[in-house]
Amino acid sequence: MKKQSLKAFSLFMALLLLLSLSPVLAEKKADEAAKEEVLPSIKATLVSDASILLEPRADAAFVAGLMADTSVDVVSLGLTWCKVDAGLAKGYIASRFLKFADTPEDKVFAVVSANNGRLTLREKPSTKSKSLGKLQNGTVTVFLEEGDNNFTKVAVNGKEGYLLTNHLEFSTAKESVGTGVVFHPDHPGKLRKIKMRWEDKTGSNVIGDIKTSTPVVIVSKGDNWYEIETLGKIGYMMKKYIQEDEAPTATAQPAAPVQPAPVQPVAPAQPEVPAQPVSPAVPAPEAPEQPVVPVIPAPETP
Repeated sequence: MKKQSLKAFSLFMALLLLLSLSPVLAEKKADEAAKEEVLPSIKATLVSDASILLEPRADAAFVAGLMADTSVDVVSLGLTWCKVDAGLAKGYIASRFLKFADTPEDKVFAVVSANNGRLTLREKPSTKSKSLGKLQNGTVTVFLEEGDNNFTKVAVNGKEGYLLTNHLEFSTAKESVGTGVVFHPDHPGKLRKIKMRWEDKTGSNVIGDIKTSTPVVIVSKGDNWYEIETLGKIGYMMKKYIQEDEAPTATAQPAAPVQPAPVQPVAPAQPEVPAQPVSPAVPAPEAPEQPVVPVIPAPETP
């Protein structure tokens, strides 16, 4: 009986220990998950005051305003818009407002354009150096400096490395002309994959397969092809596979309230001036009558 009691007590204590450790384990797992969600980023500085917007379009909802020389983390590169993390605010900033390094104005970005469709990012400027990964054509990188042995130093996906200069196209920031999503006109609402290409024609120039419902930024429009940016790459897709976002309807401005015409104050009536009493007419004194002088006839002449 005593052994059974001891065993039950041990099980009870073990259960209490597990319960006490559960919050600690849960917190540790949450921290690990949070670390996994941290995206690789590249540092950039604002060249002027700019706004963070909710979407990569000029008429998107305003998120926050940043002052010139503010440092931000760029988590997704684009020639038109970059997705940034400014600490308390996240969203999109037009690429023309960002400065990554002290580089020539005509070499802000370097886009991969290899003959075989991909290029090796290397740790040092040498074909024998350690590989840091493969980059597909259309991948947008930040130009940092010209290296030795026909290599260019770039930054991409939170890493710095070297790419062969002959397989890069240098570019400045570009303006976008709209946004949209990838869709299939024959299978709306269903998951399909559409080819994104390095050139505006079919052939062996595929960058990758893009899933329907993937958002895109439209860089330019042609009769049959659109130049687009998505997932850190720039390339082309047939016009019929892009559903453009509609421009937001302009909100009617409320009519300005009509201001009532100012009322001129009426001057108070002047009190009537009492009539002056009329003085009674004083009769003029009559002139005294003159005594009548009797006329004495002259004596007749004898």
